[in-house]
Amino acid sequence: MRTRCLLFISFGIVSSYGRAFPEDMGAASSPLIPSEDHQYITGVAGDDERRPALKVASEQKTSDQTVLGLEGTRFTVNGKPTFLLGFSYYAALGASEEFAHKDLDDFQKHGFNWLRVWATWGMFDQNVSAIDAQGRPREPFLGRLKWLVAECDRRGLVVDVTLTRGKGSPTGAGGGQLPDFPSHQRAVEALVDALKPYHNWYLDLANERDVRDERYVSAEELKQLRNCVRRLDPQRLVTASFGGHDLSAEDVRESLLTIGLDFLSPHRPRTPESPGQTEGRTRECLGIMRVIGRVAPVHHQEPFRRGYGQWDPVSA
Repeated sequence: MRTRCLLFISFGIVSSYGRAFPEDMGAASSPLIPSEDHQYITGVAGDDERRPALKVASEQKTSDQTVLGLEGTRFTVNGKPTFLLGFSYYAALGASEEFAHKDLDDFQKHGFNWLRVWATWGMFDQNVSAIDAQGRPREPFLGRLKWLVAECDRRGLVVDVTLTRGKGSPTGAGGGQLPDFPSHQRAVEALVDALKPYHNWYLDLANERDVRDERYVSAEELKQLRNCVRRLDPQRLVTASFGGHDLSAEDVRESLLTIGLDFLSPHRPRTPESPGQTEGRTRECLGIMRVIGRVAPVHHQEPFRRGYGQWDPVSA
């Protein structure tokens, strides 16, 4: 049995505790599959098939590539509507290839098709960031990120690559958070350049970007970063996650119309009531989208996990 430690591998299943996706949405065999009423809970937000579809996918696909795209309020993988059921693998760049192979094997056996990894991650006295505090490539960890994305591409897995704004540690041991806009832009450019050959990943420009601490990134800066990605890699999907609250109409409008994000990634409140509220909150977002005239997936990207905050979820 392999030992997983918090420092290197931070696992958390991204779902709404027992709710996943219907068979007609490309579900893999999983004990989490419920009725089709829950298709929007994580990764696919949608009862909106009647609206004109927005399709985003690479035209450069080869037969052995995994291509993530959008169709209205759904994600697609290789052109097929797909529910993204995943796990947090935040510090994956600290794991050996052998260790990662075994982890990916285990999770695929249970029907998972998506994972989230941070390009700026450090904990305690270890820094496994692929990007340094100036936004420059940092080896050997950028190479490990490229390997991970390539391996997931081969396996048919989707990868979330996340950046975060912050001051970090003066010694760099606490992680490669990006302290300002210039470093943030360099980091975006470095990641897009390094991972451009692959079409199975998307970029979270800024984790919990609206929290009013060192993580905060303004809508204007996000718009510039989003335009930077569009200039370098026009087909790349981009989001920017929200921290610990449900989205207002202004949040939805700003994200989709002002910044130009491709989909929404709210991190819901961590309370015992949250799982039962996710359906209604997601439908509210879909309703707001219809009003503003732009639809997109709602991707519940971060798990309710144990040992974090005052509420510890129980297993289903």
